Amino acid sequence: MTSETARRPTTQTQRLGIDYTITSVSFEGPQGEGETVEVSWPGQPQFRLGLWEYSRIYRYPGLYEAIILDHLASDTHELVCNSALASMKDIPLRVLDVGSGVGLIGEWLKHRREIEHLIGFDALSEAKTATLRDRSGVYNDFIVGSVFELVEQLVSQSLSFNCMIAASCVGCGDITPKEFQKLCQLVEPGGVIAFNVREIPENDQPEILRIFEEVAEVQLNQVHFHRYRVDGATIRFRTVVGQRN
Repeated sequence: MTSETARRPTTQTQRLGIDYTITSVSFEGPQGEGETVEVSWPGQPQFRLGLWEYSRIYRYPGLYEAIILDHLASDTHELVCNSALASMKDIPLRVLDVGSGVGLIGEWLKHRREIEHLIGFDALSEAKTATLRDRSGVYNDFIVGSVFELVEQLVSQSLSFNCMIAASCVGCGDITPKEFQKLCQLVEPGGVIAFNVREIPENDQPEILRIFEEVAEVQLNQVHFHRYRVDGATIRFRTVVGQRN
């Protein structure tokens, strides 16, 4: 159980017109599998959520942003996007956004660059529902399913991409090295791939980096702050950007 002194301070924030109050509760498990917060807003009694319960979090407009961006101070989606764009010429983007969640990356890109087409992808149908509710019109299409179903559908549609962004969804039990390799093959030669992976001793980062170095010329490889844990400790990720061979 997290001590009172170590917890992140209670956050009061407004997202999509809802005044959320977020309080850190506990941190259990070697890598934070048990990170838990309590959430309330006017008219809604306090209830408890695990940070891994994406399907529940996505039910409430702006709650993911209130927890991850405001309470736990993450700006990783902006860092990964900025890193990708820094490696690209000022041309219309054809983007595959992997692990889209509630559409933060799609929205960020649309406000900053000309987009020819933007495809979102997530394993959870709740992510698509939340994106259509909170960020309608951001994506040309939002595909739900497995990585292999995604690849099959995109190949059948003959869609090409000059940019792929996979933020906070590669490795650590999410997208596997084999799946990541399939995704990289969707990007045309010369296109930019940007992703990040958590900096912990026991994960598949070495295999993912090895695969990436085989398919792309690495232009950026840096470790950075990702977000706070509920107990106040920091989580660090490695962001990698490269140009497809």
